[in-house]
Amino acid sequence: ASGEPPKLAIKLGLLNCEKETALAQQFRINPHQFPLLYFLIKGNMVDQAIGIMEEVQIRDAITQFIAYFQRNVG
Repeated sequence: ASGEPPKLAIKLGLLNCEKETALAQQFRINPHQFPLLYFLIKGNMVDQAIGIMEEVQIRDAITQFIAYFQRNVG
């Protein structure tokens, strides 16, 4: 135990639900709700955003996720 807080690495990915059906089912993705933005910690979804968003909304969602991570994991 180094005493250092856990590091947060944010990764963005694109999922083709027609080709990756098993993964889409694992996350219970509704193919009629696009685009989707999922926030995961250790493979568990902790938040999501659905629909078209402006860049500022995406930035705000990421900022909120970072704050959540720092409060609950870090």
